[in-house]
Amino acid sequence: AVSNLGKTPCKLDDVQSQEYEQEWRGQKSKNILLVGDLNYQGDGEMQVLLKARGADVVKVNLNDIVIRGRLAVELVRLIDVPPWFSGIRVYFPDAPE
Repeated sequence: AVSNLGKTPCKLDDVQSQEYEQEWRGQKSKNILLVGDLNYQGDGEMQVLLKARGADVVKVNLNDIVIRGRLAVELVRLIDVPPWFSGIRVYFPDAPE
């Protein structure tokens, strides 16, 4: 199965940032939230293959993938040493187009 996002990079426009605190395991930690407009028109491809009892049932190829919408990236539990955060969350606050 093939799966790649191609060579066209993703780009976020109109990025806004916000620092906020979150309680985690009984302690407060600082996070950074970045939200921007994603308009990805890539040259990537994905191949999905569904098998049943060892036989190919459905094979779907997706090419020239387009994704538009607000994308949120959270840098979670900021720390004082590289990579400067303990985790990352990436999601669409609303369903993308």
